[in-house]
Amino acid sequence: MFRPDKLMAARKTAAGRYPQRGPWYTFVQRGTRWRDGASVLTFGRNRWLIALATTFALLCSLVAPCIGVFSPSLNWDSLAYVGIIKSWSLPDPADFQAAAYKDVRTFAEAVRPGAYGKLIADSDYRRIVAADPVAFSDQLPFYRIRPLYVWVVGAVSAFTPTIASAGAAVSVLSALAINLLIVGIAFRRLGVWAGAGTVAVVGLSPLLTDLAQKSTPDGLFVLLVAVGVALLGKRRDMAGVLVLVASTAVRSEAMLLNALLALALLAERFAGSRKSSSLPSAILFFGSIAVGQTIARLAGAYGFRVLYSATFIGFAPHPAELAATSIPLSVILGAWKSGIVEGLANAGLWAVLAEAVLMAFALSRYHDRLPERPTFLAIGMYAYTLARLVLYPAHDLRLNAPVFVGMAILLIHVARPRHLPGYWGQRVWERSVIGNPG
Repeated sequence: MFRPDKLMAARKTAAGRYPQRGPWYTFVQRGTRWRDGASVLTFGRNRWLIALATTFALLCSLVAPCIGVFSPSLNWDSLAYVGIIKSWSLPDPADFQAAAYKDVRTFAEAVRPGAYGKLIADSDYRRIVAADPVAFSDQLPFYRIRPLYVWVVGAVSAFTPTIASAGAAVSVLSALAINLLIVGIAFRRLGVWAGAGTVAVVGLSPLLTDLAQKSTPDGLFVLLVAVGVALLGKRRDMAGVLVLVASTAVRSEAMLLNALLALALLAERFAGSRKSSSLPSAILFFGSIAVGQTIARLAGAYGFRVLYSATFIGFAPHPAELAATSIPLSVILGAWKSGIVEGLANAGLWAVLAEAVLMAFALSRYHDRLPERPTFLAIGMYAYTLARLVLYPAHDLRLNAPVFVGMAILLIHVARPRHLPGYWGQRVWERSVIGNPG
């Protein structure tokens, strides 16, 4: 295992003394100590600066959850999830519709007065669904295909005044858990200084803020993706795959992500990775498609043909009518164009593209030294981004968050110079600690 103290002892100058220590040594050595070749956080002579960096990282991780608490974004989807939970005890559509609208109105008046009117009268579709209990009930199968999210919200609602506030709490807690996961991984692999910077970039991004503000399944979905990718990056394949398969019960797009990650793991296996146990993982990933289809059938979601039609045409008061509706090619092309243009306008795709540039740079410079697993997983994540733009050309920030957070974790696995023996670790310390003998 490479250690800088042994490297310095082996590289004494001809005069029998060490060369002058560079700024990298001073910057890192005061904030870390070496044990078995790994950099471990310690509070030594520079403990106040280390405590300051740690406090800064924790504060950055709290920004998005605080915005979600004090400035939540109300959307119509919360009505559907509240309606599903109310239908457990109120089987009549008129009863659970009235109870759902009353619950959301109570939450809206407490956090954002005046916003409730837009939820019920912002469009003809919302006015019809608000006035017709049968039309409202017909919307619920689109949301029952996310049973894990509905169960989590139902469980949290036991501790909140309203079910709508429980949905907001799930989003806030998910964003907080994502940031704390990034803190743990970044500090452990990059050290306190680079870890604090990484947490600031991810925690202060608009994508995390958007996740925390909206009462949608996206926060829980991104959390599961982050945990699954982190486990796969550490080659804990079975645990990571099971977490990602469970995400199918939170968002149906997880089926697409899991299928492409399965192909990425198979590509790693065929590339000759001796450490890969990807074949069983790929089989489980493909099995998540069957899980998603089973959930859709049990939920009565009219089939994914109706969901795909609603993506381009728009939701209808009675969605079953969309099953026989054809989608003109001009509508599809227009949706693709608006999805890409608006995605670039709201910085969602820009963040994902910036991570792609960083990964491409690492591959071009250090492809012979990088671990294979993060590389193949990154290919699968970007294949999912392209496929999602084709199948579901929406432009919301939250839809780019799974790839953004997953790629941030993969880049942390790649960018860890002090933990890599041989190439990166030795080159960094030779240039800064040893200096240039010439």
